[in-house]
Amino acid sequence: MSVSYVEHDDLKLVELTVDGAVERADFEELLPRMQAFIEKHERIRLIEIVKDFQWPSLDTFGMIWEGIKFDLYAIPRISHCAVVSDIGWMMPVSKAAGSVMSTKLRTFDMSELEEAQDWVRSAD
Repeated sequence: MSVSYVEHDDLKLVELTVDGAVERADFEELLPRMQAFIEKHERIRLIEIVKDFQWPSLDTFGMIWEGIKFDLYAIPRISHCAVVSDIGWMMPVSKAAGSVMSTKLRTFDMSELEEAQDWVRSAD
């Protein structure tokens, strides 16, 4: 699995790490878990750590649509999101997305992972 998913119940926080291609099996396992976590807490915090990202193959293109539908559900329920990555294109895309959402979103380089974790964990 190229995706790691960790819940911190006491902080209402999900830490999601991507390191490679996101496969349908990853998607089908993690989306229901995250939805249940959101339903339990109503609003959550999120840290997205993207070490490496590979575009899914055409046979998993349907995952993109499913992901968009899930984002429409989840984004209003995420109070703070830290995006951590050294992938060049990811930061401007994340900042652009953050500018049109109610979620407080900040981007961090991989060298700033601890700062990102501290920011999300101390968010009120």
